[in-house]
Parts: sequence; C-alpha cells; structure tokens
Amino acid sequence: MAKFYQRLQTYTLSNWELIGIAITGLLIRLYNLTAISLWHDEAFSALLIKYSWGEMIHRIGLDVHPPMYYIFLRFWHYVFGNSLLSLRGMSVFFGVATIIAVYYFTLYVFGNKRAAIIAALLVAINPFQVQYVTEARMYTMGAFFAITAAHALVCALRNQKLFYANQINTGSKKVFLYPYALFVLCSIILIYTHYYLLFTVAALGLYGFWYHFQNYRFTFKRYGWIVLSGLTIGISFLPWLKIFIFQYAQVGAGYWIPPMDRWSIPDTIWRIMLSAENLIRFPLPDWVFGYLQSSGDPSAESNNLLPLGHTEI
Repeated sequence: MAKFYQRLQTYTLSNWELIGIAITGLLIRLYNLTAISLWHDEAFSALLIKYSWGEMIHRIGLDVHPPMYYIFLRFWHYVFGNSLLSLRGMSVFFGVATIIAVYYFTLYVFGNKRAAIIAALLVAINPFQVQYVTEARMYTMGAFFAITAAHALVCALRNQKLFYANQINTGSKKVFLYPYALFVLCSIILIYTHYYLLFTVAALGLYGFWYHFQNYRFTFKRYGWIVLSGLTIGISFLPWLKIFIFQYAQVGAGYWIPPMDRWSIPDTIWRIMLSAENLIRFPLPDWVFGYLQSSGDPSAESNNLLPLGHTEI
C-alpha cells in the first residue's frame, strides 16, 4: 500500500498539469449538465436500455444507428442508474477520458510534453466537445475510442518497424501484436458506435498501409498484420451488415439532414471552433452571444437546423 501511495504521489507531481486540465474539463462539463431535460434522441436512448436484450437490439435495428453505444449505456445504467445525471454522466466520463487520451496520444507521437498539454487543454475547453457531453448520445464515446485506436495503431507501426530493424531488445512480436489487437478492438467498437466512424477507421487503415509502403515498399510479407487487422475489422461487421443496408435504405428514402453544399464544411468548422450555440452553456454576457450569432453564417436558418440541444447526426 505504501508503494501505491508513493507511485500515486510521484505521478501527481509529474503530471499536475494534466490532472488540472482534466479536472477543469470535468467541471466545465458538469456545469448545467442537467439544466435541460431529455430531448427526443436522449429519451430514445433511455427507453431502449429498459427493454430486454433481444428487444433492444431489434429496436435498434429499426433505427438508424448501430448498437454499441446502447450496449455500453445499458451496462453503465446497471451501476449508476437511469437518472438524467447518470445517463449524461457516461458522456461526461468519455469526454474527460478523451482529454486524457489526447494528451497521451500527442505525447507519444511528438514526444513533446508542452504540445501534449496544449492539445489536452484545447480539447478540455473546446465548445463542440463541451456541448456533446450534455447529450446522452454516442459522440464523446466515439471520440475517445477514435483517439485510442489511433494511438494503438501508431504504437503498433512504430514497434513493428523497430522489431524488424532489430532495435528492440526483446525478440517477441508481442511488442506490436498487443497494440494491433487494441487497434482492432477499438476499431470494432467504433464501427458499431456510429456509421460516420467507418470513415475514421478507413482513414486509420489507409494510414497504416501508407506507413508500410513508406518503410517496407514491396516487401509484402511485412504487410501481414495490418492486412489481418483490416480483415478482422471487416469480418466483425458482417453480422450487422444486413441491418446496416436496411438502415441505409431507410435514411436514403427520407431524412431530416439537408444535403451538403459549399457552405457545409466551413459552417461545421465554425461551429466546432467558436459557435455561439456551442458556447451557450458558459456563463458569458448576453451581448457576447448576440455578437457571435450575428457574425455567423447568414444562411443558418435556411439549413433547417434543429434548436440548441437538438442536434442529431
């Protein structure tokens, strides 16, 4: 026990910036967390987890999302209950976990603690990140596993390269097989959390192949683990493929999200970085919100966007 407290003290002293940022991010996310009652999609989440397991999966198949978030939320509510605070609490948990994951990912990739602290701080105070912890939906969970999958993949690729270059003391392939396994696990969770995350997993896979080509060129036998990872992820989706096709057809027949135009990407970036809607939960003066709203995209009304707190993708 004494060693545990000593290690805890050492970790706290050497990572006080991260701890402070994580606590700040937590407090920001808890502010006004339950000020607004459940809206339609959140109520749908709360209702689904009350059905039997078989009925829950069946009803999810009739919706437009894959089932992983609801599975996580069901286990979460077994422990913490189904109050409004509890339901949104899982989003807060993954929101804070994303701050920490971004810190360690940045530290690993760049080897620069200052860059890692800045990255974690930007996530902690990002209005888009803050807004979506106030919803009992799958967005912060997806963000956490996306960062974790990226971290695991980069670790696997680097260790694999060192292994083949005989720069790792151990002769065991575990140094890169375990990170590959974590990458596969996180990727499977991602593709079963939100369909847009299929693009995230695909992008990570393309990066993996690009990295192999840059380092191994046409030595294709060294591509085996990244290929096996991709096949495993793809095969894991087959049990849900029929339902996905049904849901895709259902969305294609008619859905509230407007088609993309030339303003879609700039408008999204604006909303992510400094949207008045995303800042609404911060205790700032009313004139600030008025100024930000007036300087936004004048075509916002024509996009038929839902009111604040009612944005669903």
